[in-house]
Amino acid sequence: MSRGDVASRRPAGAMVWPYQRRPGGMNLADTRSMLAALVLLLLAQPVVPATPTAAQAIERDARDLARQFETSWNLHDARAFAALFAESADYVGPDERTVVGRDEIQKTVLHRNAKDATKEATASVTVVSVRLVRSDVAIADWSLMVKGLRSLDGTLSPPETQRATVVMTKDGGAWTISSMRAGRPRPATPEEIGEVTRSPR
Repeated sequence: MSRGDVASRRPAGAMVWPYQRRPGGMNLADTRSMLAALVLLLLAQPVVPATPTAAQAIERDARDLARQFETSWNLHDARAFAALFAESADYVGPDERTVVGRDEIQKTVLHRNAKDATKEATASVTVVSVRLVRSDVAIADWSLMVKGLRSLDGTLSPPETQRATVVMTKDGGAWTISSMRAGRPRPATPEEIGEVTRSPR
């Protein structure tokens, strides 16, 4: 019986092993060569770095905004401080007074910096949590440690800590503060003071 007769009697759909050459087909050596070439091609492709997730990105941006807030406050730079707020932002301080608008926020900071009570004060800001509401809105919870405050008679006050809720909005690719609510300060505990000095933000 000839090879052609065997091929003609093979049932339809029967498996043809790679080492059984078919007319115009590939044997096992051809298959291995193709796989090797494919592997080399894949290895030659440039590695694309993984993009951060939305959660990772907003955590990074929230820390960056808090760092700018801290820096401008410690430099007592009212212009830079106000620039972190949206044009129509509102700010409610521990005294529960509402300040609306970037210009008014700047005036308020200038007024406070002119007082002996706060002109030497410095703050440390820690992002406790942040939640992305939508792609351009996030809510952050801050913890602020303020040192160097002075009482009305000029006496140096102990460090204080307070919490703040910050609504962040993204406009033109940059995050700003559209609303901020600062809670009432309280004396900082020794543990909190040590945590601020030791823990990176």
